[in-house]
Amino acid sequence: MRGLSLTSRLSLLFALAAALVLLGLGWVTARSVEHHFVEMDRQEIEGKLALVRSLLANADTPETLAALPSHLDEALVGHHGLAVQVLSPNGQPWFRSAGVQVPTPRFTTGHADQGGWLEWQEGTGAYRGLTAPARSGMADAGPFIVAIALDVSHHSAFMAQFRRTLALAITLAALAAAALGWVATRTGLAPLRRVTTL
Repeated sequence: MRGLSLTSRLSLLFALAAALVLLGLGWVTARSVEHHFVEMDRQEIEGKLALVRSLLANADTPETLAALPSHLDEALVGHHGLAVQVLSPNGQPWFRSAGVQVPTPRFTTGHADQGGWLEWQEGTGAYRGLTAPARSGMADAGPFIVAIALDVSHHSAFMAQFRRTLALAITLAALAAAALGWVATRTGLAPLRRVTTL
């Protein structure tokens, strides 16, 4: 800051302090919004897992189990971007929701029985999902493996736009703080300038 006037130096320090505060506030805000989306997605996915588990638990005969895929298709109507796949106890594909092409990597990598949460990118898409065991009402049958994947690309796009808007707002606010700081400093130092000119 050598060569700058006292007014300019104080204005720049004021702008820097304001920018740091705004950056911290922006980071907290972005994290909060992102966490909100993650929780929304998690609730939706867990809700569908609970639905699949409930339907499977009520299928206590071979006939009701055989009719279950059509009930699952009906229950999943209108859930865009959501894919549900179920592997039978012997590891064979047993159900896949109609009209949805969301990748579920644990199925393709052969680790579906390990269960757990996933977040991944594929192409331009962003996904969240889980795999988990689910038992049917037939006591002698082993567990089915349920994989649920949700396309969250719209959330990712929103967050990218939100961060850009936030960065622009912080930049403009920092510039406004610098201008206001300059005015306030210049006004505050006016008596000192008058004294030094005498």
